[in-house]
Amino acid sequence: MNFETIFGISNGLTANELIKLIGNPNEKSGAEEWESDGMVHDTWKYTKKNIEIGMISHENSDQLVNSILVNSPSNAKTSRNIGIGSSIDEVRSKYAKEIDISQSSENSLVAGSPFGGIIFTFENKKLITIFIRVFLIIND
Repeated sequence: MNFETIFGISNGLTANELIKLIGNPNEKSGAEEWESDGMVHDTWKYTKKNIEIGMISHENSDQLVNSILVNSPSNAKTSRNIGIGSSIDEVRSKYAKEIDISQSSENSLVAGSPFGGIIFTFENKKLITIFIRVFLIIND
């Protein structure tokens, strides 16, 4: 899964593009370099939308959207019109070609892979979280 959007937000969007699209976040975690990948990570929280955006950068590069987490309650929808409260059958239908059965379970479906795709989490067969992540290569 190389491309998916929520509110028009997609992985690889710059910080300025994100702000133009949905405004400034209510809260930022603060930039922190991770030893595991050598990248600088920051989480932007949009509390009214129940969305957390994972931002990533390297040294002096622009921050880019690296992940999108949508929590319940939220009216955010994917580009395939799946949102919080959608049924597991709706998700299976819309993402049938991309679902990785070996990575999925009774309470989660993985479209693509856990490292580059969407993880849908369910409770009582209703969608409660959407997590989108695409592996980004940042060129300085």
